[in-house]
Amino acid sequence: MKQLVFYLVVILTDSKGYEESREKYGPWANVNVCIKFSRTLSTQHLRGGSDMNKWNKAFKMPLTAFCEPAYVDPETTEVYP
Repeated sequence: MKQLVFYLVVILTDSKGYEESREKYGPWANVNVCIKFSRTLSTQHLRGGSDMNKWNKAFKMPLTAFCEPAYVDPETTEVYP
């Protein structure tokens, strides 16, 4: 029987914004774990000052990360919790 999982997809771009590479990591059974990794990677270029409501870009980040759902066979694929 197939199981719904979530892969972390990381896209690296060049200085002009064109895709250089795309990799999948995971799969995770829990979407919240995948989202945590995705958010951490996607927001690492932001910095906060004394007022945490104001975020400034520290540097341009050549990375996009998101979670992609997929079905896998848990008998043949190791699924992370």
